[in-house]
Amino acid sequence: MVLFLDFDGVLHPKGAGQTHFTRLPLLESFLRQHDLAPTRIVITSTWREAYSLPRLRSFFSPDIAARIAGVTPTLEDYSSEYERSEEVEAWLAGQPVVTWAALDDEAENYAPRLRKRLVQCDGHLGLNEADLEKIRGILAAAS
Repeated sequence: MVLFLDFDGVLHPKGAGQTHFTRLPLLESFLRQHDLAPTRIVITSTWREAYSLPRLRSFFSPDIAARIAGVTPTLEDYSSEYERSEEVEAWLAGQPVVTWAALDDEAENYAPRLRKRLVQCDGHLGLNEADLEKIRGILAAAS
């Protein structure tokens, strides 16, 4: 199982002056649940363009950081306005992954055919319990 993860608007509310990663403890607690132990994380956030993978992992608790499988590629050419979809599909193309879901606050970056695997967080609030239960449902239905 793979969880594609955005940061801004998911792990913390969007906006100037916001403290970063305020919702990270909620996500980490969720991922520590027994049925989610096999879940790997792939970072889709634009933070991947500014920070190295080791630096991105440093934002997480060690046990969760160890489950970060990588980042989606930044592509040179995009064939549609659904850039995040193309990045996710490019990452998936090299993996034997069938079960996946995504947490993002901007559904418009995903092609409509992929939105059934997306949980859109309220970017002004960030991740909440209801979002996590939706992710659980997507992962359970796909496995």
